[in-house]
Amino acid sequence: MSAAMKYDEGSFKDPSGRVFYLGGEVYRSADKETISTLKEFFESPSYEKIKSYLIESKFVSNPEGEGEVLWHKKVPHFSYCYEWSPEQLKDAALATIDIQLALLEGGYTLKDATPFNICFINGQPRFIDLPSICKMEEGSAWSAFTEYLENFVYPLMAFEYLKIPVNKFTMSEMGKINMEEASALFQKFSFLKPGVLKYIRIPNYFRNKAQKDETVNTVDKQTKVPKSVIINNCKSLKDFIQGLKLNFNSTHWVSYKETRTYSSDDKNQKAEFIEGFLKEANFNTGLDIGANTGEYSKLLSKFCKNVIAVEYDQQCCDRIFQMTKEESLPILPIQMNFSSPTPAMGWANVERKSFMQRFESSDIVLALAVIHHLRITNNVPLDLIIKSFSKLGKKMVIEWVPETDVMVKKLLERRENTYTDYTEEGFTNALETYFKIEEVAELSQGRKLFGCSVK
Repeated sequence: MSAAMKYDEGSFKDPSGRVFYLGGEVYRSADKETISTLKEFFESPSYEKIKSYLIESKFVSNPEGEGEVLWHKKVPHFSYCYEWSPEQLKDAALATIDIQLALLEGGYTLKDATPFNICFINGQPRFIDLPSICKMEEGSAWSAFTEYLENFVYPLMAFEYLKIPVNKFTMSEMGKINMEEASALFQKFSFLKPGVLKYIRIPNYFRNKAQKDETVNTVDKQTKVPKSVIINNCKSLKDFIQGLKLNFNSTHWVSYKETRTYSSDDKNQKAEFIEGFLKEANFNTGLDIGANTGEYSKLLSKFCKNVIAVEYDQQCCDRIFQMTKEESLPILPIQMNFSSPTPAMGWANVERKSFMQRFESSDIVLALAVIHHLRITNNVPLDLIIKSFSKLGKKMVIEWVPETDVMVKKLLERRENTYTDYTEEGFTNALETYFKIEEVAELSQGRKLFGCSVK
């Protein structure tokens, strides 16, 4: 292993190979059996059916030694399932089951079925864990079926029937609701809801029975399951997932474009200011903090190869995702409260990187109509807010919302005003500590836009 080569710290659970980086490229080592299986798969009808789902990959000579390794096209940015909107999780679930169905027809199967095998590019799910494709042993059940239920189906059902946000409930388990927890969630008459009996209560009953009866597992291993049964079960599961409506309780923020307090002239002036400040820029990554329904994320995509749209409201995040899909925009929505960004998670806190680790040193940050929420609602001092922004972007467009603004007054209605630093002078002092102010524009109600570059 050369000094330049670096293993991905989250790639260690599959003994058949590991992801590593070298010279800006992404590779994956694989054992001989996996290489043989994948080469055969690449020539199969199953591959042709699902190749649009798969990240671009090919076998190349090992740059670090003998033999061959997989080369993968580099994914610009990753988001995790506990940062997805319900529709994102649903699309990832359907992509995974489509892949499994195509594999089954060709005599293959997925040995892993987690959302971490899926990334989103221009709103489309892409499967990245090719070594999880293996040959199906005749008569065996789908070994990853329970994993699929716990990682995809149960979080979607919890949202569909109980309106539990898919990310809040599952953060501690990195996106998963295990079968026992799912069974506890759906009690009494909930078994009457579609899918609860079939996918939660009955499987959990037999799982508990297996744990009590030592002979059950032996019997299960000896029982042959026809492939047609597995295919039919997967098709039935796909139909169930497609039928989930994932309706939201309406929120204030999803209609913010219609109810916001500033005028259409202000909206146009914001767009003109951003376009003028960025001019002919061709950035790699832009961040839109507090993106709402993605109006300015879309504008930012004119100047950036990739845009990360950070939005706390789940319904707004879904709107961004739908827009991204429909228009094939290079936008990655992340459902997250910026005052409590996604932490590093998993083994030794290195398996899944934090939000700040993934998106620090981006090229441009938009922070429009968000400073008052971070300072007053979340009680974060201005200096710390601006310092955090300076770690994320080389340039920034930020909107100052004065204490006289109607939105600020609403936030202060039921609070004691102890925010002594929340003045324009306090804001500009904090801004000038970390940024060089290059352009300023006045909006209505005393709001201002600042175009800055990090010092």
